[in-house]
Amino acid sequence: YNIESGEVIRVSLEKVGNLGIDSSGDIIVWDEDSPITSSSDIYGFNLKTRQRFPIYIEKDDQFLPKISGDRVIWIDMREETGWISQLLKKEHCQIRGKIFRHWPGEEK
Repeated sequence: YNIESGEVIRVSLEKVGNLGIDSSGDIIVWDEDSPITSSSDIYGFNLKTRQRFPIYIEKDDQFLPKISGDRVIWIDMREETGWISQLLKKEHCQIRGKIFRHWPGEEK
């Protein structure tokens, strides 16, 4: 929802995760239940180009994405053990990330 113009833009047709939605500049990131992997994956939307794009699609759940500038990080629940699992003493998880030189749909 654009507060200034009142325009509503639908960025996803799937169920968006309860925890993970964030934005920086013209980019929105979120976790969404994927029909492809039957788990939660990370997606993005470029408000300038109006294009939706996958950021990370993999088995098990990826959720709680955060974005700052051209960097996106998220929690990854694949079976590797990361430092955060030692802190939480829960399920295996890791912080993963991706750096974009150019957002999908933008000219280089």
